[in-house]
Amino acid sequence: MKKSQLRSQVALSLLQCCLHLPMNVLFSQHANICKLVSLLIKHHTITLCKHVSTVETIIKLLLQSIVIQVKENQQKQEDLIEAARDITKLSAHLIEQCKDDFRSTIVYVLIDYVHLLSKGVFISPALKKTLNGVAFELFRISGERVEQYSGQMSIAERELLKQLHQQFKQYHMFKGII
Repeated sequence: MKKSQLRSQVALSLLQCCLHLPMNVLFSQHANICKLVSLLIKHHTITLCKHVSTVETIIKLLLQSIVIQVKENQQKQEDLIEAARDITKLSAHLIEQCKDDFRSTIVYVLIDYVHLLSKGVFISPALKKTLNGVAFELFRISGERVEQYSGQMSIAERELLKQLHQQFKQYHMFKGII
């Protein structure tokens, strides 16, 4: 395996730059940001696993950018679905590389996602199914910790989280390589 030429401080700076992008730029560069974070996770695993909150915030911002685009109705459905798939791939990459580092805090990304869904924005069934794929990957990271954090949510959000968790346990929990 070829060692990365990029210093860890530069990798971290690239990651932190993503936090300061405006939402419209964040969405338009969605695929590139997901690829960048995935590559940084692959080649600078130790550095990125020490900066869990930065990676989680980027995932939250990427999810928010999709919901904002849905609200403003500015993007084609296919582009929104592709953006959600990119986040799913990024989440799967997190599972491969640093699941243990993210296990205790990734639940807050899930809570934020449920909060976004509860805002009353109409999301098409195809996009919702793809976005739920992101949630299922995050459930795979968090394990059973989700229920203990639901006290911080409204009743509607708690119910939505419970439904998502049930779907995960019923259909997606045992997905993976045997």
